[in-house]
Amino acid sequence: MTLTRRQFLILTGSINTLVLFLSIITFSLIAKARTGTALAISNLIEINPQNLFYLFVIFSFISILSFFLALFFSRFFSNRIDKINYQVISFVILIFLALVIFVFSGILGFFVFLTSSCVGITCQLFGVKRSLLMSALILPTILLYLPI
Repeated sequence: MTLTRRQFLILTGSINTLVLFLSIITFSLIAKARTGTALAISNLIEINPQNLFYLFVIFSFISILSFFLALFFSRFFSNRIDKINYQVISFVILIFLALVIFVFSGILGFFVFLTSSCVGITCQLFGVKRSLLMSALILPTILLYLPI
């Protein structure tokens, strides 16, 4: 079965919403957060069966609302995409990211940002898949949790 782009985007959004809600349910069952979102929500409210129901209703409402908003904005911007100056937008986003990272993480976070950006750009220049960079995160994590 081949999916259209629209079906793929709807499926991806649905799966991400489901994963988020299931991570909150998992937190309520085993009291161990598997995602940052579940941890943040658990810091804001107590996760019990009644609140889970409220969260489910809120997630459902927001999911439906965001679906229609995404349709509206995608049509709106797709009609104006040829008027966008990508170099200016890219530069503004880069400066914004650098400022946010520096403000929240300090000089060390900014150094990590520069280093990771250089590594990502180097992969792109040499034609190496950036997904291979995940090994830099996965391998140390596996070694950290090995029962040695």
